[in-house]
Amino acid sequence: MSRIEDITLENLEDYGQLLKPSMAENIGREYYNCIAAFDPLGDEVGAAMVWELKNTENPDETRAEIVYFGASEPAEGEELLREYGVRITDNWVKESFFELDGLSGEEKELLSEAGFQMEERESRDIMMTLAELNKLSFVNKKISKYIISIGKLDFLQFRQGLTNCLFCGKNGLEEDLALLPADWYENNVSCCVVTDGKVNGLFLVHKMADGILMPVLLFAMGMEANRSMLDMICYSIRAASAIYPEDTLVLIRRHDEKTRALTAKLFPNRKGVTVTAGERKEE
Repeated sequence: MSRIEDITLENLEDYGQLLKPSMAENIGREYYNCIAAFDPLGDEVGAAMVWELKNTENPDETRAEIVYFGASEPAEGEELLREYGVRITDNWVKESFFELDGLSGEEKELLSEAGFQMEERESRDIMMTLAELNKLSFVNKKISKYIISIGKLDFLQFRQGLTNCLFCGKNGLEEDLALLPADWYENNVSCCVVTDGKVNGLFLVHKMADGILMPVLLFAMGMEANRSMLDMICYSIRAASAIYPEDTLVLIRRHDEKTRALTAKLFPNRKGVTVTAGERKEE
């Protein structure tokens, strides 16, 4: 019988070989869960998975995204998926889904046998370099004087900006947006719109543990919202280019139709890698 153990900040070093740095950095966050399955008599962990709870404020729409699944031992992978099913039931999850690359044939079979409907498709993520982003025609346009880095905000201003976003139902890619500190973002690259001392827009960029830059929130209020968002994108590209090498990667997640349409317009020939996507309705 396999043993199930939670991977936490306290024991993360014991499982570091399983998780990429960009995955391990999320352990301990509010909505992330990570468990491992192993034979107590063996020397190695046979399976591990990480998932993130989404839409937790609405019990009827709570979902779980599996962001990592690895099972070198099929029996332990089965045990892990059984435990996952129990835990998401406790969290009232209505649907599980994933978009993963690099799955082995055995791992795909385990997920299929666990009830996931799967297909191979293009990833929602595309990778760009700073050099490519600097070639966009609008990058060198004149931008508003009200755009500044978030590093110039005091604590209350930053929190007020986040509150505006959340009040409008916007949390970007981060379910725990309200809980993340300002220094989780690249302060010199992330920026905002400040008018009359108030933050009316935010463009937040996180530098992942592997060095990849990832925009996680773009939001602006008011009549000039569209212009403000474009100005913030320009500011951020310029700021990042002044700090990082031109081959620095930027991950753009096409998480909704608006983002997908924008990236298709700006980068018509850029495609994501092929991934295995799956989903399962939960009882």
